[in-house]
Amino acid sequence: MNTLLKRAVLLLIALACALTVCELIVRRTDLAPALRPILLHSENTAYRRSTNPLLCYELKPNYRDENADAVTSVPRTNAHGQRDIERTKNKPASSRRIILLGDSVVAGVGLRDTDDLISRRLENLYTDARTEILNFGVDGYNTLAEVELLRTKGLAFEPDHVLLLFVDNDFNDFTQEAWRVDSHHRYPAAVRALFHGSHLFRVATVRFNLFQLGTMAAPERWNQAATGSGNVSRGLAELRALAQKHGFGVTIAVWPYFDSGSITDDHFLSHSGELIIERLAAAQGLPCVRLSPAFIAHRQKNSIVNPRTWYTTGDAMHPSPAGARVAASILHQVLANPSPAIPAVADDGVAQQAAIAASMQKPNSADLMRIIAERRYKAGDTTAGQTLLAKALEMAPDDPKTLSNLGLLLKSIGRVDEAEQYYKRALLADPESPHAQNNLGMLLLERGDLTGASRRLERAVKLDPGSPECRLNLGMAAEGQGRNSEAESHYMQAIRLDPNYAKAYNNLGVLYANREIVDRAIPLFQRAMQLNPDFTDPFYNLGCVHELMGQTDRALPLLAHAAQLNPHDLDTRAALARVRATLTLGEGHATGTNSTPVTQPASGEQVTEPVNP
Repeated sequence: MNTLLKRAVLLLIALACALTVCELIVRRTDLAPALRPILLHSENTAYRRSTNPLLCYELKPNYRDENADAVTSVPRTNAHGQRDIERTKNKPASSRRIILLGDSVVAGVGLRDTDDLISRRLENLYTDARTEILNFGVDGYNTLAEVELLRTKGLAFEPDHVLLLFVDNDFNDFTQEAWRVDSHHRYPAAVRALFHGSHLFRVATVRFNLFQLGTMAAPERWNQAATGSGNVSRGLAELRALAQKHGFGVTIAVWPYFDSGSITDDHFLSHSGELIIERLAAAQGLPCVRLSPAFIAHRQKNSIVNPRTWYTTGDAMHPSPAGARVAASILHQVLANPSPAIPAVADDGVAQQAAIAASMQKPNSADLMRIIAERRYKAGDTTAGQTLLAKALEMAPDDPKTLSNLGLLLKSIGRVDEAEQYYKRALLADPESPHAQNNLGMLLLERGDLTGASRRLERAVKLDPGSPECRLNLGMAAEGQGRNSEAESHYMQAIRLDPNYAKAYNNLGVLYANREIVDRAIPLFQRAMQLNPDFTDPFYNLGCVHELMGQTDRALPLLAHAAQLNPHDLDTRAALARVRATLTLGEGHATGTNSTPVTQPASGEQVTEPVNP
């Protein structure tokens, strides 16, 4: 018995030594995956892990979060886990059902109100109340994932037609944000401790997917293995097979890219005016229509200067409420005049190879980390934003976008000197970065270094002449140096670049008000208020103008509203108290010496957020 016990003890010691040596080797060779995916995310998300590797994740049913920013999450989903109103699975008698299939463009990233989504706007164009447009959009899906969602969930709703909205990043052979919703899975404390503390345990669990930690730690790899190569070709072939089997029609609509000065399509076949997606659709006999001509016609008819800021939320891809409205109108015409059925054609493989070439080779983890960081920061969570940007920087230490955005975040919390260093690092990494030039210029402007600010901002405008933010800031620098005519020109150019840019109207109004050209200033403030009712400055500035004109009865509601929007601003509170005192005393007006001067916001710093599917 003693001999057996000794042998067991020796075996355990030998095993412990072997494991220790292996652990040291794994640590030394840095084989273990980073802890990033399992640590970063919370349960407060509309997404959940899917057991289907092609989907990787899906929307939760009956999700509610009225405080959701519509970017990192959505305010609500229906009982089936779609961003839509409630639907019954059984199709109502005599009704027509159309499934709108797609990624974040269909899901409506950036749009809080469900009624602003393309699907709902399209449905409301049908006055007979018999046509339903079901929203089957999920952020980050590619074509194969979208068709898989149709197969596994959409077919149960008995569609008569499927409208697939194709976006150029659908060529990517992976779901773009496959790892962002992992940490809501709860593991035993011992498993978590080993996963965090032992590199050897981490390698083994990820390699053999023990406790599903392989999926949790590297869902993008799990998803890529299932997706394979050429997802668009395979997805369209599956879509055609489903349509033939279940008897529904199909239309593919190509979503364009909205630049500051143009509306374009991307990914053409070499030496051809044909899009890759058009050739792939023709190979399956599926009708395919470009939306860009109709958008271009709308732009010309309505004299829209900047398509990016008018049709999208500003990222050149995701529709704004106005863009969704126009898209719905275009799609309504597409569906009313369907393309005739076309015979499938033999594909020579050229389009398939071009589609594979158009795909990113693998997910860019640093980019994805930065996307989430920027979304958290924009949602007001600066702590999480800073942590995630720091982790993104660990993955890509010289990425100018991450460096610039980390500088912007640090500046917002008062760490100005650190922000300046990050801006300078961004410019060392990429001297041609307009965002870093612009943001460093704004920092110098606020410090009073008008010469240095002008130099940086002029460079930013040269690098990105279509940016209204850069134009606005250059105007502020010129105004600070007393070059009022030049400032006026820059503000007007910012308005031409973006006719909906409230801050440009406000700043031009300030320029005129400070020069006592009140008849020009007042309509500019009014326009800024109309464009952005949550923007404090034009309410405050117009209130000050009315106060200086002795019109305290007009000044009072404007200043009261400004104080409501920004209750902590001392100038606004002082101006409001002054006007109230004047009215109480029955005086005709407040004198100029007691009046707070009109001010303008410093407002053109730019977050560099990559377009996200």
